[in-house]
Amino acid sequence: SLSFIGACLLFFAITEDVVTGEPLVRAGTSVYHLLQGIRTPWGDVIMVAMTMIGDAAITVPLAMTVLVRLLACGQRFIALIFTITIVGGFALVTIIKEAVRLPRPVDMYGGAVHWAFPSSHATMALVIYGFLALLCSRDVKPGLRWLPFALSLFLVLTIGFSRLYLGAHWLADVVGGFSLGTAWLIVMTVVYLHGGRRTSCRGLFRFTLPAFLVLVIFHWATGFQDNRIRYRRHHSIVHMTTKQWIQSGWRHLPLYRFDLGGEKEQPLNLQYAGTLADLEKALQRSGWHRPIPLRPATSLHWLMPEPNWNNMPVLPQFHDGRNEALLLINRLPESKSINDFLALRFWPADVLLDNSVPLWLGTLTRMKVRRYLGLLALPRTVASVPSGLLCEDVHPLKSMLKKSPSGTILLLMDQKTPDA
Repeated sequence: SLSFIGACLLFFAITEDVVTGEPLVRAGTSVYHLLQGIRTPWGDVIMVAMTMIGDAAITVPLAMTVLVRLLACGQRFIALIFTITIVGGFALVTIIKEAVRLPRPVDMYGGAVHWAFPSSHATMALVIYGFLALLCSRDVKPGLRWLPFALSLFLVLTIGFSRLYLGAHWLADVVGGFSLGTAWLIVMTVVYLHGGRRTSCRGLFRFTLPAFLVLVIFHWATGFQDNRIRYRRHHSIVHMTTKQWIQSGWRHLPLYRFDLGGEKEQPLNLQYAGTLADLEKALQRSGWHRPIPLRPATSLHWLMPEPNWNNMPVLPQFHDGRNEALLLINRLPESKSINDFLALRFWPADVLLDNSVPLWLGTLTRMKVRRYLGLLALPRTVASVPSGLLCEDVHPLKSMLKKSPSGTILLLMDQKTPDA
């Protein structure tokens, strides 16, 4: 069917992107950082609870319980198909994981599920809960047959999102797991429906739902705290010395900004070692300042008939899913236009120099206020600006220029940074 072909094509396309490092992989990094940045304690509690519903501690006993029930009803054919569905799905996931060997965002598992792609939680949740929904739907009244499928869909989608939220998987892992699980489920559904025996096990839904709830409550009661520790927010930091950074370490940091879609944007032509407060204080002497904050009230400035760049909020930009930590603006040298200005942005590099000095990645761009539909005036990035233009403005700081494939990179250090 078209659904099977579509699921297969999607899975193969995602696998190709994972192997070759296409934009989907970079988009996955952006989604990872974005979700890690919005995590909350209550959100963690809910997502840990939901991801545990996809654990083998629930799915395996549930499958065994249903299998026993099917055999007790004399449904050997259905029991065989159900067994092949589960064993075959797990075998596919394990084989592909070992073949691709994509590391997880954070190393949190061992054994057969150590690798990330595809997500075994996403794949097996779709396969097991999807097939159970098919079996249970034949045991309820025609007007309620949507209920098992609705419950299954809710569980599968929530489990998949929880894997992303908790940082256990990349976006490609979950989407790839869903596509693989869908393809395999379609195959086994066709085998089941065309097996010549479409009888059902009476009371299967009324039996399966309580068994599922008992297993979930027991697993939550006995394993929630361990899982909460496992899925706690991880923030990996690279450590190096200032000397290592100046000599060669700067070359190994990202050279370009990547947006939420994983697309390459402006070059990151600035690297700064120190606190952003010190940098902002040093640049204020040359006229650099923060734009007015973006709020519902200040956004009305975009509707002004004669906009001025200095009186308008500036839209944030993302790098690897994170908003800039510092945004400063200044007039464009030798420009008399009220529509052109410079923007300086910095994002965390997740690097610590000498165990104490944070490192930041920045970009210097020219922005222009553009009018849309004759009504809305928005500041938009139009071009990157050579980082050397900033040299005169940062004279209180130590600075040096470096050549890179993306252009010239300006390394900045405040006076508190140890000398190389």
